[in-house]
Amino acid sequence: MATRLEKAKTIRKEVTKFLTRKGLSCHYEVGLNKWGQLRADILSFNYKGKMIVVEVKSSLADYKTDKKWQDYLKFSTQFYFAFDSDFPLTKEIIKE
Repeated sequence: MATRLEKAKTIRKEVTKFLTRKGLSCHYEVGLNKWGQLRADILSFNYKGKMIVVEVKSSLADYKTDKKWQDYLKFSTQFYFAFDSDFPLTKEIIKE
């Protein structure tokens, strides 16, 4: 079974492949505010200025303990969570 770090790397790699096929660049662990207190797992943008922040979640615990994700919204045009097929996607999470 893969560790959380291995899962996160795999998810990041697959998201990067998807976004680059769409013509966007991808950058990892980018500080979004002063002193880098908020760091996007993936920051992606295109030549028109569209900015996408993707937060990689390797487990349900990782998702539930992330209390800062809403702060990322003001720094992006679009915001997404990325997780693998093992993630328990509940109605509550979909609504959120």
